[in-house]
Amino acid sequence: MALQFESYDGGNFMGNLYMNMLVGTAAEALEAGDFNEVDRNIERRIGNAFFKAQRYQYAIKKYEDAIKHFDGTDIAVYNNIAMCYYKLGQTEDASNNFDKCRTKCIKALVIGQQHGAQKKDISKAMARIGMCYECEKDYEKAIEWFEKSVAEHPDKHVSINLAKLKKQHQK
Repeated sequence: MALQFESYDGGNFMGNLYMNMLVGTAAEALEAGDFNEVDRNIERRIGNAFFKAQRYQYAIKKYEDAIKHFDGTDIAVYNNIAMCYYKLGQTEDASNNFDKCRTKCIKALVIGQQHGAQKKDISKAMARIGMCYECEKDYEKAIEWFEKSVAEHPDKHVSINLAKLKKQHQK
């Protein structure tokens, strides 16, 4: 059975978001008595569905709702919000959205360092900052952030992009 819900603009948007997407996580959390975990994961998964449907503003809203349901130490949610702003920056109001992306990435970095986040999540935030600078054609800063990202946690795609940028834009 599909879960139906109304989008924020009043239309039926996500008619085929399947209930089983939520059941596993919800059942485990309910069994443990952790209702906050249920709320957080539902909000995050709905945000993921909006992201996949390229409805980035709605995804941001759901990810921000997820943040309200926990103590704010999961940098993956901040990374998800940052990616939404990055995607919006590629289509509209680039400068403002890239600034918002970088702000969320910096927030992710601070939280990650304070709470011992995984290196790959910290690296992901650094890479996204570099991606914004690359789109803005600030190649020096892009290279700087990609280097930080690879130093934190090597990633094949970031390394390839870094090598390409260095070859094309370093003096």
